[in-house]
Amino acid sequence: MMKAVGLIPSDTAAPGGKETGQHVSHYIEANGAFDRACAELVKLGFIVPYIELWTEGEEKTRKKKAASKTKYTCASCDLNVWGKPEIKVICGACMEVMETDNPED
Repeated sequence: MMKAVGLIPSDTAAPGGKETGQHVSHYIEANGAFDRACAELVKLGFIVPYIELWTEGEEKTRKKKAASKTKYTCASCDLNVWGKPEIKVICGACMEVMETDNPED
């Protein structure tokens, strides 16, 4: 579907990259449907409002934190497990919902 509109999948976001995988971006096909449609909009005076939400350093910090493991503890038996932030974990022994010590996780 992306290719049909002129957006080519690529794990490097450039020509020659793999089209499949866990981390795939895309690049715009030169003179493809998307490129032509955008050029027409720009010619008509259309402006895409774009705001950078984070600086490069802040974005790297957020990605690193999101990828880190979070500790979850069962309130009944004190069993600990580690997993990605914001997952829902139930203790297999007590059938209690396990909670994290970090409220922002």
